[in-house]
Amino acid sequence: MSYDRRKHALLWARPGFYPNVWFHYLRGYKHAFTSLVEDVLRKNVSVDFMAHPILFVARHAIEIGLKANLLELKKYTHRSFHKIENCHRITILLLEFNSQVNTFYGICESKQIHVDETEKSQYSEYYNSLDQLINGNAIFEGLGTIDDGSIGFRYPVDKVRDEHRKPLIDGNGNPITERVFKETDVISIAEVNMLFNDSMVLLEHTINVFDRYMKQIDNK
Repeated sequence: MSYDRRKHALLWARPGFYPNVWFHYLRGYKHAFTSLVEDVLRKNVSVDFMAHPILFVARHAIEIGLKANLLELKKYTHRSFHKIENCHRITILLLEFNSQVNTFYGICESKQIHVDETEKSQYSEYYNSLDQLINGNAIFEGLGTIDDGSIGFRYPVDKVRDEHRKPLIDGNGNPITERVFKETDVISIAEVNMLFNDSMVLLEHTINVFDRYMKQIDNK
């Protein structure tokens, strides 16, 4: 087997190099998602073959991005969201994110800090894309609907659950499982890609936009 010293040297990684860990993870997964989609568009590989890693990376990027923003917002709202690091349900994280943002707006108002209405409008616009990415629209079922807890894109089977989300058990006491996806299932990666790109604007830059208001709160 040939040995390429240059390539070998390029593949030495320092995973702890970046100081802002949560947002670094977010941008890393964002880049990975973009690279995988571009690989499909270049016809290097089948979209059917790459669907699971593409969707997993998109979904995980959203989870990381929501948590990154929540951890920053909590420094100002002081609202407790228990075990945020252990919550993997992006539908719940999305609701908490929006609630924290609205609480932050309320804090600004109480301290007579004016939040630009254009920025509020842009937040709502990009939040709508994130909501569609997670909860779906007429074209796409939604990452949270398909795989809220980060199982379906990672494994081919999942536990069958009742209406209360409790696993069903067979006669031998073993969990009943089924395939996550059927052969007839179709997901628009194009729709995911469009909504993902808009959602990344929100998740990457909300805290940057809020920074000047946070500084005003710090100085009061």
